Amino acid sequence: MLYGQRRSTEPARPIDVAEGQRFEKMDFALPRTGIVSGRVVDETGEPVAGVVVWTMRQEYFRGRRRLVPAGPSARTDDTGQYRILNVPPGDDLVMATLRETWMAGPERQPFGYAPTFFPGMARAADATRVKVGIGQEVPNTDLALVAARAATLAGTATAAAGAPLAGARVSLSFEVMGYQLEVTSQERDRPPARASMPVQVQGADMDAITLVADSGGTITGQIVTDSSEALPASLSRMRVVTESLAPDQRARGLVMGDDNGLVGTDGRFTFSGALGRSAIRVWSLPRGWVVKSLEAADRDYAEAPIELRGGQKLDLRIVITNRFPEVTGRITDDRGNPVEGAGCPVLARLRLRPSRLRLARSHP
Repeated sequence: MLYGQRRSTEPARPIDVAEGQRFEKMDFALPRTGIVSGRVVDETGEPVAGVVVWTMRQEYFRGRRRLVPAGPSARTDDTGQYRILNVPPGDDLVMATLRETWMAGPERQPFGYAPTFFPGMARAADATRVKVGIGQEVPNTDLALVAARAATLAGTATAAAGAPLAGARVSLSFEVMGYQLEVTSQERDRPPARASMPVQVQGADMDAITLVADSGGTITGQIVTDSSEALPASLSRMRVVTESLAPDQRARGLVMGDDNGLVGTDGRFTFSGALGRSAIRVWSLPRGWVVKSLEAADRDYAEAPIELRGGQKLDLRIVITNRFPEVTGRITDDRGNPVEGAGCPVLARLRLRPSRLRLARSHP
């Protein structure tokens, strides 16, 4: 919790402390979390064991507003009962999921349970919200699972050049926010290639899916200091990686071996598997050091994304610094006389790279 918040979703309360001032009674009131409990049954009213139940709320995640878990989950017991603990106060949807299929009907078609929202809806837009108060338990939040025909997914997986990927592995994983379809190809003497995409399964078959796998590009380069002094000794864990900026991409890189992106004692590194629109990150910088610039071909990628495809390379010079900028000046009244004890906040624009500012006040 931040100062001034009554709930984690509320804005914090800023404070202004002048030089020499003592700010007292900065009290924090930590709200108690709530509990959501209930029972899950199938379409005939029979209790179902092993169902995973979540509380969900709308938040911005990976660049868009979507339903994300509000806290931990719970699993139903053999009587269909569940009890979710440590639920933050708020208005939530309650969602139940069960990975189970069976064959039914004269044509023996596959059926399963769709992700079901309280009280028994297949769509979040039709669900009823549950208000969880501070320290409150919301009982009898019962759900009836929605049975639906299971869909069949089919399509084509190709390499970036257009050739079909024979023997590639295609997998479908279920996440709390939906399904993720992924293809991975590992051919001899070639870097691994992969593609992934979210799919919304609504019960209808999908037979025209296209996955284009790419092996990603390579980033090489060296880390140097802005003062030309030797690099800090604590480089053993420093690593250069990429982080996808695509809304539905979860991977930082295709290859994440022990040495991928690891910085050597001479500051040199090689990162393989930089795919698509990504930001460059430097992990585990020594204490007191920050990235000043990420230079390649007269361009600073500290504030700009990269976009590499298979076979492309980027030679990068990463400059780090332990010298932070100072802002100096003087504060006067409307007659030009210096004002003692006045404070001057500094607002910094958010950047991809970390930055620190030190504020100093000078007197005439």
